[in-house]
Amino acid sequence: MLTLAVLFIAALGSYWSPVFAQTDSNITKGSTNLTATIESEFGFNVGVLYESPSTIILSGKTVYGNDLWHAVDLVKQFGYKIDAVTQVTEESEVIAKTRYLTPVYTIFLSK
Repeated sequence: MLTLAVLFIAALGSYWSPVFAQTDSNITKGSTNLTATIESEFGFNVGVLYESPSTIILSGKTVYGNDLWHAVDLVKQFGYKIDAVTQVTEESEVIAKTRYLTPVYTIFLSK
């Protein structure tokens, strides 16, 4: 039984590649810092939730016009493609007896 378990673990080891943490310390020197570019271009209208050499996650509200979609176009120029888009609705406090609903998008892109 132990031999079977060892063979199974050995087979898994050859099938799956190791996973490494993606922190600032292991971002390659040739990578672009899109976070700084997006922050300077769009301010608080578009947020970068995560960035690595192969992945970037953007978030924003459509209340601010098309800034979020312009940021997506900017990121796509660097070879990223959209993997997924999520949308939640944010509800405001009551303002003049009205609650406003704002869509908040999170866009996942990768190379």
